[in-house]
Amino acid sequence: MILIPGGTYFIMTSLRQANAKMVAPQEMSEFIWYSIIFKNRLNLIVASALCLLYGMFNLQFREKFV
Repeated sequence: MILIPGGTYFIMTSLRQANAKMVAPQEMSEFIWYSIIFKNRLNLIVASALCLLYGMFNLQFREKFV
């Protein structure tokens, strides 16, 4: 029971600290902004491909139990 309020407090304080350090996109260099977007999209594509491969790998063993 103590974990839920403690976890909520930790998340809220972390978000407040992160929000204080954020820089508006208008204040950033355009090259830095595009490089951050590229890295984020690359991470999403790699994670999606790995999840897809993991799901296809698990489908190989599905026929054993049918």
